Amino acid sequence: MIGTRQAAQRLGITQRQVRRLVAAGLLEAQPLGDHPNAPLVISEENVERLAVARTLAPPRPGRRRETDERNTP
Repeated sequence: MIGTRQAAQRLGITQRQVRRLVAAGLLEAQPLGDHPNAPLVISEENVERLAVARTLAPPRPGRRRETDERNTP
């Protein structure tokens, strides 16, 4: 189990984006306690599954990827 910071680093996104993915149901996480603001923990397997899915998904319109021709000099 890892926290949102580690998940964000592995996915190459921000912690806020990780929380949005959790809220959208695209990434499974569990709170560490009953408090509404309790930190979230995520299984490494779920992070890996999402990372693979993101690399296989076609780019969304209007979004650039690192391999986009416009990003290369």
